[in-house]
Amino acid sequence: MAAKQTAVDAPPTPVTEGIIGMAGAVPSTVRPQQYTSRVGWEIGDVAPADAYQRLDTTGLPYGPVVHTHPRGHAQQITTAGCTITAWARQALDDADFVPATED
Repeated sequence: MAAKQTAVDAPPTPVTEGIIGMAGAVPSTVRPQQYTSRVGWEIGDVAPADAYQRLDTTGLPYGPVVHTHPRGHAQQITTAGCTITAWARQALDDADFVPATED
């Protein structure tokens, strides 16, 4: 019966070849750390509040961005708790949106 090979006796693999004492050992899998997204109004942030902008009768946005539905025709730019996308950030920039200090 053949002797069982240990990590030291196993032939080197391309991954472990240059590591002393690691010949033939399978490298462990490292799970990436998961971080909570920060809250804010930049791309990739979690939106702290809903954001709406009024639309005129032809569908063009006008007026300031507000955090509650302004009645009538409006487009919702963001929803509280969702990620700010490039489109949402562009819509906020086009509306000259400046977040309040408490946001």
